[in-house]
Amino acid sequence: MASSLLKPIVSQLREAIIKGVSGKLEKYGFDENGNIHVDKPLSEYDEKIKNNLKAYFDAKGIDNKDKYVDYIHNTSRTFLHILICFKLMEKRGIMCSLLERVINTNIYNEIVPDFSNINSLAYDDFVEQYESEILKLSAEDNNEETEEYYQFIFLMQKLSREMAKEVPLLFKEFEFNIVQPDFDDIKIILSIISRITDDEYDKDDFLGWIYQYWVDTDDNEIELAKNDRDVSYSNELYYAVLELLDKEQTEYGEFYTPRLVVKYIVDNSLDEYCSKNKKNIEEIKLLDPACGAGNFLVYTFDALFNRYKIEHADWDNKRIVESIFEKNIYGTDIQREPLQITALNLWIKAKSYAVSANISSLNLYNVNILRANSLYKWESEEEYHQMSLFDDIDNLDEKKYTSEDIGRLLSNQDYITHNSAVKFFRNKFEIVIMNPPFVDTRKMNNETKEFLSEYYPDNSRNLFSAFIQRAFELTAKEGIIGFVSSDTWMAIGSFEKIRNLILDNSLIKKCLHLGFGVFDGADVSGVVFLLDKQKNARQDSIFIDVRDIEDKTEENGVSYSFNQKTFRNIEGTPFIYELKSGLRKAFEKSKSLGNGEIADVYSGLQVKMDNGYVFKKWDVSEDNKYVKFAYDCVGKYYSELNYVIDWSDNSVDRLKKESKEKGYHHSVLISGNADKYLFRDGILYSAGGSRFYSRIMDSNTIFYVGESAVFINDDSIEKEYVLGLMNSRFADYILNLLNPSKNFQVGDISRIPFVYPTAEAMKSVTNKTKKLIELQKRIYSFEYTSVQYEIDEIGFGFKRGAKSIKEAYDIYEKEYHRIMSEMEKTQDEVDELIFEVYSLNSDEKQFILDRFNNNVNQFNKPITIEEAVLRYIKNLVKNHIKDSMRLYTEDDILKIIQGYFDSKFEKNGYAILEEAEEIIQRKTIEVIKNGIKVGSKNIVFSGEEDSMDEPLLLSKKLFGRGNKKVSVYWFRSDFLLALGEGKRYALQNEIRRVTTEDYSPKLQRAKEKLSWFLMVKKSETKGIRKRKFQVLEEMYKDIRQLEGS
Repeated sequence: MASSLLKPIVSQLREAIIKGVSGKLEKYGFDENGNIHVDKPLSEYDEKIKNNLKAYFDAKGIDNKDKYVDYIHNTSRTFLHILICFKLMEKRGIMCSLLERVINTNIYNEIVPDFSNINSLAYDDFVEQYESEILKLSAEDNNEETEEYYQFIFLMQKLSREMAKEVPLLFKEFEFNIVQPDFDDIKIILSIISRITDDEYDKDDFLGWIYQYWVDTDDNEIELAKNDRDVSYSNELYYAVLELLDKEQTEYGEFYTPRLVVKYIVDNSLDEYCSKNKKNIEEIKLLDPACGAGNFLVYTFDALFNRYKIEHADWDNKRIVESIFEKNIYGTDIQREPLQITALNLWIKAKSYAVSANISSLNLYNVNILRANSLYKWESEEEYHQMSLFDDIDNLDEKKYTSEDIGRLLSNQDYITHNSAVKFFRNKFEIVIMNPPFVDTRKMNNETKEFLSEYYPDNSRNLFSAFIQRAFELTAKEGIIGFVSSDTWMAIGSFEKIRNLILDNSLIKKCLHLGFGVFDGADVSGVVFLLDKQKNARQDSIFIDVRDIEDKTEENGVSYSFNQKTFRNIEGTPFIYELKSGLRKAFEKSKSLGNGEIADVYSGLQVKMDNGYVFKKWDVSEDNKYVKFAYDCVGKYYSELNYVIDWSDNSVDRLKKESKEKGYHHSVLISGNADKYLFRDGILYSAGGSRFYSRIMDSNTIFYVGESAVFINDDSIEKEYVLGLMNSRFADYILNLLNPSKNFQVGDISRIPFVYPTAEAMKSVTNKTKKLIELQKRIYSFEYTSVQYEIDEIGFGFKRGAKSIKEAYDIYEKEYHRIMSEMEKTQDEVDELIFEVYSLNSDEKQFILDRFNNNVNQFNKPITIEEAVLRYIKNLVKNHIKDSMRLYTEDDILKIIQGYFDSKFEKNGYAILEEAEEIIQRKTIEVIKNGIKVGSKNIVFSGEEDSMDEPLLLSKKLFGRGNKKVSVYWFRSDFLLALGEGKRYALQNEIRRVTTEDYSPKLQRAKEKLSWFLMVKKSETKGIRKRKFQVLEEMYKDIRQLEGS
């Protein structure tokens, strides 16, 4: 079974178990916050469980929905882990040793029923041996379920108690083994599990995928659950758990580590350490401080076992297994559930070796797997010596406990956990391997942010950095650190300190740059690093690039070998290993663009777009208080600005206050740099996108935080020269190295290497950039909403002598392609000039050109002839009705269009309008009502108040639909609804006027006819399609409503 088939099975299991557990809790009378809201009559068995749940909730402080949902989630996942454990034991042939202790025979290897096939002989023997206990359980529950249910529950209890002796981390989690779903749900769950094929159980990473697919949620699942959450109590809690999982995935940044990566890191780490150290294998301690489902540790077990067989050929399997557990393998994680999988994974692995060697007993009490926050400095803590003494609780269904009982038990567990962590982290580890969580501070909860700020002040921006720092603290002096992560940290400025930490404290032995497609379900470019804490300044580092290779092995990659101190020659010490010599010199011999001497790069105004400050430019009247606002810009060299911001004194004061309250400390408005950077011409660039784009900005512009800006400080440098540099393919390449994530930060732009050009090069690039700006403005000159607007596409063709619409469009299309061709040619010339400024040779030029195409026209393309015709018609209407301060009916609009064609083209007017209708394949009146369709895209004739498709020619439907729709039309600025009640009242008055003058007689006749039809002829409507009848009813309602207005 492919993993893609396993994922939906786990998803179905997750839903069935969570709903089953929730349903049982509802039976006990718990509300959605975990409080008893109704005392239901229950059996003796259920009453004990309810009492102990309540006692546990009281002791643990579970008194709100978040905590209650977390408990349901933990209980559900533990239930799955236990079931999967028993099925896996059966499939791996190791259930027999457990059954020997339960039913006194080891001849069977299967016992868990699925209740759809004949039960196994072992199950029948079990039921026979424990008949009296099962009957007692049934009696305590008033025989509410079938006898099969009690047989199954007792089987799970008996197997779990025995397994608690060997895998306590999973089977002694008493608080999450209290509630099981009812029998109907259990049968569904077992039926789903039965669809997992044997080949899945055979894989070493099977349990890891079970864990990963449980935590993986997609938007469709969450949306479906959201839509169904009001159906039942269980549905509501299921949706809440999915929300919790989605939040945890963000906060913990977990991505499953593929087997090939695990093998590479473990094998190379062991090889490196063992090749330079003479320690015996049993002296090597290996730690995974973020072990998750234990993939690294499970494979490490195999790798160590093989080394033991070579180094200690005389040792038997039991001795080897016990040595690995007690002396070699260490793992921690902050979450309980992945540790359950880790413990189970290791036990299954060890048990497989034990069974093959006829070892009858094996437990994990001495395994070094710990639930703890490995970032906390436990080694500096003291052990507790006065612990609470309280008998352990095996099951909460045997007798009633008080909250004080359970509170003492939990306190005792906390003492034990604390002391275990102190002892654990006082070790130094020869090898540390991990896939550390990669979570930016913006996605952390406040508790995590505060913790990192206190303990990792230099590396608090991302959990990854803190884990790398902690790895150095935990690793022995001559130890090895191996990890896999996103490659984002290798170059961007916010990770400079962690890069310096690595260079200062280790030798980069090897880097395998994996690229995309490594982590399942995550769009992340991965990289593996192998670090040696025993530095050798003369030894080279090896970087192997397999990003563009399907078979991601060292042998297939491109290798680079050099001394890591080379990285320090570039500002910010980015780990850019693939630079050719000329490109590296470009960095080493240049200054940084944003060093303050040449230019400043600054982030813009941080403001919410829906808070009453920012408006679309067509939503406001001409008023000095509104200033152009650079937001959502597109294109190179020049971009139309469609937004304005209220910059009156009152608004600025409120913005400053809100920015301070919300902690926007880097916002240009309150950072102390407003006078320096606001109302100053510069260069805008967008923070994100597949490629980097920048554009000119004039001084009368406020720029958004997502449209940050570059300001030239050196008067000898032309602004247009820097714009040409930033839009060059050279800059594209450099920025891609500095930030592969493409989310370009101020620090990335600042680090663009700047070489002072010759006067001739400066002039040439500047002039060509000015040309590109003017050509881009020429593209905008066809856009009615642009300040560059001159004439639309069809109008351009007619102005150039066209005799038909088709001929006019051909003239426009030819001109458009000429402009784009000129832009591409000019961009190539700018690229070549920049290459010469940086003294790149032909190979280096070609290296960049092969990776980055000429994308100057990325956002430019001619519109279709159908769109051009619609624009031509709309624009002539807008020109006619603008500033009229009145509304127009469809008949009015049709007359305007017909009159224009008759006047413009005299005798040919009718023929040209007919040609237009033939091109757009609709009559003009249909176009007015419903727009046109081009391919799968609907293009409107008029927009609504918030429309971006057509922001200036607006309409409001009065009644009807489709071709029967009746609307009124106006030019936006005539009735600005976004601001000012006066305009709104004016529009309402106009609607009343149009209704009275144009529609009242028609409405009255239509109303009388419809009323007669609906009331008198209702019995005769059987032959009328239901949909038509509904339309008639709706039209009648529209008329009545319109009369009322």
